[in-house]
Amino acid sequence: MTWTDRLRAMRMDVTPLRESRDFRLLFTAGTVFYLGSMVAYVAVPFAIYDLTGSNFLVGLVGLVELGPLVVFGLYGGALADHVDRRRLLVGTGVAQVVLMGAFARSAPTPGCG
Repeated sequence: MTWTDRLRAMRMDVTPLRESRDFRLLFTAGTVFYLGSMVAYVAVPFAIYDLTGSNFLVGLVGLVELGPLVVFGLYGGALADHVDRRRLLVGTGVAQVVLMGAFARSAPTPGCG
């Protein structure tokens, strides 16, 4: 087996992305929301450190973020079993966009504070 054959064997199958419009929409929306979540995980501690200069407060924010994640993660699983999942995902996505927009709007402009 040559290296070219090995590389071809490891290639990802993108047939669903080519053939299914619904899967493309789902994949794109999931990617956008995932990237937004990851940006928020970096932006919030960065903003806290930028505002306060305190490593302790950055750690405290991380701890405060962990509590609701554990508690509501358990509740969210039960809720997802009893509610229309599409509505739940759209609702949580909209809430995330609104909350991150409010956070971005309330954050001070660099160099102005």
